Amino acid sequence: MSNPFSGIGSARVYGAGQYITPGQYELQVTEVKLVNSEKDAGRQFFCVEGTVLNANEVAFESGGWRAGSTVTWLVDMRQPSALSNCKQFALALTPELSENDIDESAMMGLVGPDQPAKGLKIDCDAINIKTKSGNDFTKCQWRASGTLFPNV
Repeated sequence: MSNPFSGIGSARVYGAGQYITPGQYELQVTEVKLVNSEKDAGRQFFCVEGTVLNANEVAFESGGWRAGSTVTWLVDMRQPSALSNCKQFALALTPELSENDIDESAMMGLVGPDQPAKGLKIDCDAINIKTKSGNDFTKCQWRASGTLFPNV
C-alpha cells in the first residue's frame, strides 16, 4: 500500500482565502505581502491577512467572520483603483502620516520581510457594491483602529 502523504514535502501551503464579507470589523494584521497569480502570469496582488478581533451584527448576518477568524483582502494591482486602495490601507495603519508620506519605498517596506504592520490593529467597513458588469464586489474602507469600535 502506498503512503497517502507521499510528496507532501513539496506541497504548497496556501493562505487563509476567507475574504472579508459586508460588515464592520476590527482586525489584527498578521501579514502584508505581494503575491503572484498562479492562473495569470504577470498578475500581482497586494494581500493583507488578519485575524478578526471584533465584528458588528451586519457581519454576522451576512455570514461574515467572527472573532478569531482569519480573513484576507486582495487588491488586483492591475486595477485602476489599486494604488488608491493600498494607500488608504497604509494611511489607516499609520494615521500620524500624511498622504505624501506613503510612497513606493513605504509600500515596499510594508510588504517586506520585516513586516512592520504585523500585530497592528485596523478597522474595516466592508460594503457590497455592484461592478460595471453587475457583479457583487465587497469594497473595504480602512480606518484607524478604534474608529468603528471606540469602546473596545
